[in-house]
Amino acid sequence: MRITTLSAIILLILFMSFFPATGLSPANAQAQETAVPTMTNDNILSNGQFVYGPNIGEFIIKTYLEQYAPHLLKYADELYGRSEYYSINPRIYLTLLEIHSHLISNPNPALLGDPFGLNKGDFISQVDSLSDKMSEAYYLHLYSYSPLPVSERNLPSFITPDGNIINVMPDTNAGTYAIIAGLSAMNEQNIPLLVDNSQINGFYQTYRRLFGNHDPLDEKNKITALTAAGVLAAPTDLLQLPYLQGSSWRFGGVHNTSGGTAFTDASSLDFYPWPISWGADTSNMWVVAAASGIPTRFSDCGYKISHSGAVNVGWETVYYHLEGAKYLSGLVAQNEKIGVIANTEAEATCTGGAASGPHVHFSLKYNGAYVAINGTPLSGWYVHSGRYSYDVDPNYMWLERAGQKKYSYTDELLSDHHEPGIFVDVPFDGFARTQIETIYNDGITGGCSTLPLNYCPETAVTRSQMAVFLERGVHSALYNPPAVGGSTGFGDVQLAYWAGAWIKQLATEGITGGCGFGNYCPESPVTRAQMAVFLLRSKYGPAYNPPPVEGSTGFTDVDPTYWAGAWIKQLVVEGITAGCGAGTYCPEAPVTRAQMAVFLVRTFNLP
Repeated sequence: MRITTLSAIILLILFMSFFPATGLSPANAQAQETAVPTMTNDNILSNGQFVYGPNIGEFIIKTYLEQYAPHLLKYADELYGRSEYYSINPRIYLTLLEIHSHLISNPNPALLGDPFGLNKGDFISQVDSLSDKMSEAYYLHLYSYSPLPVSERNLPSFITPDGNIINVMPDTNAGTYAIIAGLSAMNEQNIPLLVDNSQINGFYQTYRRLFGNHDPLDEKNKITALTAAGVLAAPTDLLQLPYLQGSSWRFGGVHNTSGGTAFTDASSLDFYPWPISWGADTSNMWVVAAASGIPTRFSDCGYKISHSGAVNVGWETVYYHLEGAKYLSGLVAQNEKIGVIANTEAEATCTGGAASGPHVHFSLKYNGAYVAINGTPLSGWYVHSGRYSYDVDPNYMWLERAGQKKYSYTDELLSDHHEPGIFVDVPFDGFARTQIETIYNDGITGGCSTLPLNYCPETAVTRSQMAVFLERGVHSALYNPPAVGGSTGFGDVQLAYWAGAWIKQLATEGITGGCGFGNYCPESPVTRAQMAVFLLRSKYGPAYNPPPVEGSTGFTDVDPTYWAGAWIKQLVVEGITAGCGAGTYCPEAPVTRAQMAVFLVRTFNLP
């Protein structure tokens, strides 16, 4: 059994921390913990069987209802739409329905008044409510608790409408946790028995009875528990913004696929033209395929595109709040029109949910599970999600491309055909992109950050960074200098300093003598004049001296008597630099990381 007893005080703290204003909310003064035994049965549903992914196989809910429950056939299309929108295995809806009201096996219309036991709303509104509860619990577990060792999991409990607190064992998986959330919302009185695999009327055996050999514990659909952006991230060249290239729209804050205040899957982002309001003419406000793939129209307002060569498999994008979603077959191309944004709330929410105005609700999935959109590039604009649902604080939430930031609700994003480079902050047509990517591919640099991968092209190169760049340029990317030993040789470079061994080796090879008075000045920027000396000594050795200037350095800002004049002139002679523009060299300006890439490639003839 996946249920146990915990301190009510601890439970209340957990509820208040994780579920303000949700169904997993703090207990009221009358809430009582359920007195249940501690059992050790297996989980009742695998993580991969909860979602609408490759585990669905050939199952079609309409076909199933036609054969086994024709009295429910009128709900088939809406059940299918909810299954796609929430990405919940439709067999789960039918199993819960059979557990509470036996409506699959008993065609009693009187039972349709409260089919899932929520005591409010019609059939489909109860499905919506259950979907919200189960999805929130599933993704809370999957992304916040599944990555933790079992011993460190303090899973939030659930409260039934009757006020009973349902506590959950820490080794419960996300799929089972979601089902317990659903059973709690349904106010089931015998949840310990319903999650016991040995019970004939429990969830597991009811599922098997309804669907034959389809095992709810099947693990073939592996769901990755993401812990950070980039662990499972969409390919950088996959997705464009979900509206026509050439159009400029605004965007909102990152949120769950089902909206609300919880921030558990954080998979979705809204885009909209501005200004816009309900009733506007949206007939030319087209939503398009963010990438090529197989289209699935799951309702008039909802669309899904599968990008991995098969439906329900791999990367998928979901588009919601449409009007007149197109009937397409075969393959759709990137930027192909799939529908316009709806101009009434009723049309926009035809498969549930809510909308405050016309927009496209864009979501990301992998193997059926919604994936955090943080770190995902859309037309090269990387998403920075913020701290919570709909966070719009510009200090925490923005989209960024090549060092330019755009902010929610105020800035417009032009949808264009973006050719991505290796680094997020180095434009495809930007200065030194080829050389920057060369030193990356040669292993000389790994950039300045990894999530996302940035190079910081306009940042000045420090003398410590230069030591690493030069030694790798001279010896190869695989080179590592000898250990520091007892001293780095410089008073301002400690033994434990990250580049100490590199700096000592640069001095050992006679390329540098430091910055004076026994120091190296490791954090000082390298000037363009200093770099001329460093490069030529690295190339030719410590004994090298360039030819004399003889009249002119070739630059108006470098006098023939300037201390590095001969070195600068020789750098030009060898085709390593042409200066900084307008006949000048800018000798005292710091060398940027972009310029450093050019210097390295040209000095050492890097391929």
